[in-house]
Amino acid sequence: MRPLRSVGLAALLLAGCADYDSADVTLLHGSRTLRVGGASTIKVVPRGRTSYAGTDPVDVRADTPTIAGIKQTILSDTWTILGQSPGVATFKVYVNDELIDTFSFEVAAPSS
Repeated sequence: MRPLRSVGLAALLLAGCADYDSADVTLLHGSRTLRVGGASTIKVVPRGRTSYAGTDPVDVRADTPTIAGIKQTILSDTWTILGQSPGVATFKVYVNDELIDTFSFEVAAPSS
């Protein structure tokens, strides 16, 4: 009987795991094309079979930090993108350290 209880507990734990396959990235302030030295603020919400309740850790990482950096605000689902140099910056969204989506922003040269 003990092995069945272990299997039942494992099944219960697995059934409760979140399954995300993409992320909604919403622009809150700024533009998807930044100037060097400019900033935009975004909201990132994971999407999938499970509704995101805010309990799974979300991380957004810059693939090209020399073009644009990213910093989390004091809100867990809000991030600020900072333009560093001209080019296209790619960002990766992770939930529980698993890659679920990517998105990009363009950084333009400063105005003369």
